Amino acid sequence: MEDLDYLKSKDTFLAGADEVGRGPLAGPVVGCCFLLNNVTKKKVKNLFEFAQEWEVTDSKKLTQVKRLKIISALGLNLETIKPSQKLIIDIPKVEGLNFSLTEISHDIIDDINILQASLLAMRTSFYKCAE
Repeated sequence: MEDLDYLKSKDTFLAGADEVGRGPLAGPVVGCCFLLNNVTKKKVKNLFEFAQEWEVTDSKKLTQVKRLKIISALGLNLETIKPSQKLIIDIPKVEGLNFSLTEISHDIIDDINILQASLLAMRTSFYKCAE
């Protein structure tokens, strides 16, 4: 279990962001963010336990089958998820967990470069979660 001593009582949220799509030469880059509101050590511990139940240590190493099972366990429907949409994730004992995806097109990547596009995707997802 992670050491949670870094969490202070004044912390109001904890966020994590990631991207996918920097490797391919063509196509979009997608950024995502999870944002946990009203952070407590108990909520973070419960969130880590959920991730451990599903053996999630690196999202890029998940198989498609496992990824689909996790998405289902989160109560999400892939057919209804749209980029730049804020979703509220329902994990038992973890209230206030928001999620957002942002897709940046190849045209924008060509204009600002792949690094800036991936940062833009993650930043946009964070701002959407924080709304």
